[in-house]
Amino acid sequence: MNRIVSIAAIVALVTTFSFAESMQFGVRVTFNMNDLSTGNKNFDKETDMGMGLGGGLVAIVPLSGYISLRTGAEFHYKTLVSAEMDYGLGKHKMDITELAISVPAIAAYSLGDAWAGAGVQIDIPISTEQNVEVSGAGDPDDDGKESRKFKDRSMDFGIAIGVGYNVSPNIGVDFKTVIGLTSLTGKSGDDSSMNQYGVGLSFFF
Repeated sequence: MNRIVSIAAIVALVTTFSFAESMQFGVRVTFNMNDLSTGNKNFDKETDMGMGLGGGLVAIVPLSGYISLRTGAEFHYKTLVSAEMDYGLGKHKMDITELAISVPAIAAYSLGDAWAGAGVQIDIPISTEQNVEVSGAGDPDDDGKESRKFKDRSMDFGIAIGVGYNVSPNIGVDFKTVIGLTSLTGKSGDDSSMNQYGVGLSFFF
C-alpha cells in the first residue's frame, strides 16, 4: 500500500509541475471532524468524533475544458478519537491527538462558480499521542494524566470527495469527505478505519 501511495504522490507532483504556468495558487484554512472506528463495536459506542483545525497551500491545475486538478499540502492538528469510560474504579478519559500533513489530489468538474470532484488523499502523520486522564479512582496516587507516543501509526490513504463554490474570483468555500481505506497501524489484524469531514475556506492570489 505504501508503494501505491508513493507512486500516486509522484504522479500528482509531475502533473502539477507540467501545468505550472497556468496554475492558480492560494491558502486554505479548514475545520475537520474525524470519525474513527476501531473495529471493536462495544468500544466504538463509547467514543466521540474528534475535531481539528488545519491550514496550508492549495493549487488549482487546469487539465482540459471544465476539468481541473485541485491539490495542495496542509498541516492538520486533530483529535482522532475521544472517549470517556467508567469502570467502577474512576473515570477514564482517553483521546488520540495528531499532527499530520494532508495531500489531496481531486479531479474536479466546474460548472459556473461551483465544482464537484473526487480523487484521493494521503495523510502523513508527524506526531501522534495517546492521552489518558484518570479521576475519582479513590486513591489520589491513581489520579492524573499520562501521555505517550503512538509509535505504530502509519500513513493514511483514502478516497476524497468534495464540492465547492467560488464566492468571488479570490475566495472559495468547500466541503470534503475522505473515506479511509487504511488502518491506524497498517498491521495485519488491525480493523480500524477513519473517515474525515472538513469545511474549508480558500483565498487565491
